[in-house]
Amino acid sequence: RPVPSPPHACCPAPVGCLACRSPKLSEYEVDGPAALHKVAGQRSGLVALKPGVLFVHHHPPHLHLGSDRRLLALLEQMVRGGYRPSFAGVDDYDPGPVRGRTRLSELGVPLLAPIVTGEDLLDWVRHHDVAVVVLLLWFWKKASVPALYLRKLRTQLPHVKIVVMSDDVHFRRFMLRDEHEGGPVRGAGREQSADALKEEELRHYYHADHVLAISDFDIREIRAAGKHMDAARFTTLRHVHDEPVL
Repeated sequence: RPVPSPPHACCPAPVGCLACRSPKLSEYEVDGPAALHKVAGQRSGLVALKPGVLFVHHHPPHLHLGSDRRLLALLEQMVRGGYRPSFAGVDDYDPGPVRGRTRLSELGVPLLAPIVTGEDLLDWVRHHDVAVVVLLLWFWKKASVPALYLRKLRTQLPHVKIVVMSDDVHFRRFMLRDEHEGGPVRGAGREQSADALKEEELRHYYHADHVLAISDFDIREIRAAGKHMDAARFTTLRHVHDEPVL
């Protein structure tokens, strides 16, 4: 059944992100764990084995950020469903006041942070028998998480499925911000032009096995801008607003 899209401030830009502005309802309720189970190549309900899933982010989840609360809601769903999620942070910045690593510990989710080298991440995947790696796509740092690890995972662990999870069509937001400001805006973690970011963002979506987007509108925007992106490779996963993560 349709799910309403309540407004949420997930972007500090004056024009907001596409998810904030889209009034369209999601066509279907989405079970996030079931989507990842399907990516692992197993049919939920027919296969008892629950795949190991690793979430890779820039840092342990920050509970004051809407995007990270969406991520934690998905982790909670997976734990309740009997899955074995784990979490890795490129760095270990975790300011609180409620620390992300504390919430992960309460959920029983193992944490690797910081990731010192790419080999450390590969060793973690092997040791925890991970079948699906979810790379969080945010352009907060000089290098995105997929830019750091997608190629290494694909070439050295080809049996592992790779999912890119995003909360925005980032290049469109940057283009709209440039338009609003009357020219390119730099700083606040952004060093690329909107065109260069578009090329990178679409490349990550293209090379992933699956993409978790925040709205049907975002999926249409991504597929219209890219090439050879079949609709079956995308799932809409909204914030689970009625499930507290604190």
